[in-house]
Amino acid sequence: MLEKNEAELLVLEKLAKRNLENTLILNQDLTIDKPFGWVFICEASENIQHDNIIVKAQTAFPLIVNKDSHQILANSKGHAAEKFVNLYEQFLEINKSINDGWCLTFSHGIGTNRKKKLEKKVKASGFIEF
Repeated sequence: MLEKNEAELLVLEKLAKRNLENTLILNQDLTIDKPFGWVFICEASENIQHDNIIVKAQTAFPLIVNKDSHQILANSKGHAAEKFVNLYEQFLEINKSINDGWCLTFSHGIGTNRKKKLEKKVKASGFIEF
């Protein structure tokens, strides 16, 4: 089971692998602690300059880290953090009922019809592994 600081390091490692560590930062003040793990908010670390005007880039998105599976999830649909977390919690509860309490992991093939239906809903909602 991950601790919060380990989860943060995991996210930072993923950002570095994608060459985003200098472009995006984790906003520590916006991190949300949840029973399943954490929601980290990534924000643009650079400002945009245009005609002598400097504007803070408005890029921000949530990443969910599951403390049991070590899985990091992003959302391709651009859901706000609250909606993203609510969807995740709903899917997690369904998945736990199907899998004897196991946490939500999308990357592993799932076999039963209920699992396949859940996987389709998860993908349709824009959940992607980061």
